[in-house]
Amino acid sequence: MFIQAEEFVISFGMERIKLVCKRVDFYSNFDEDAFFEWLKKISCISKMEGFGEELYIDVDRSKLTEMDLREMLALFYRYNIDMKQLELFLSDENKSWFFDNKESFWYDRIWKERRENKNKSSKTLPLYFVKNQKKLS
Repeated sequence: MFIQAEEFVISFGMERIKLVCKRVDFYSNFDEDAFFEWLKKISCISKMEGFGEELYIDVDRSKLTEMDLREMLALFYRYNIDMKQLELFLSDENKSWFFDNKESFWYDRIWKERRENKNKSSKTLPLYFVKNQKKLS
C-alpha cells in the first residue's frame, strides 16, 4: 500500500499549518509503523490525527527547521504524498535551496506547475510570493 493524497486541505494561521492527506495506505504493518515513527521524529509536527481516510498533520511553523522541512520533503516523496502543500513553508531563509534548486528531487512535484502558470493571477502563486509581493521567476 502507499499514501495517495488525492486531495489535501491546507489551513494556516499565524504559526500553525494543518496538512491533510486522504487515502493513506501502506504496504505492510512495518511500513505503516516506519511512516509514523518518521513523522514523530520531525520536531515541528505537534499532532497527528486520522479520521477515516484522512490524516491530519499539524505543523508548528515557529519550530520548523531546515532539517524538519528536508525530512518532510523526503517523507512526502517516499510515500507519494501530494507535495504541493509544502510550498507554504517557503521563506527567505530557505528559498535558495527549496525553491531555486530546480535539480532537486522535489522541485517538479511542488513548483513545476506553478512556474508553468506564472502569468496567471496572484491567486495561483504560492503564498510566499503573494505576501512578499515578489515575482515567480
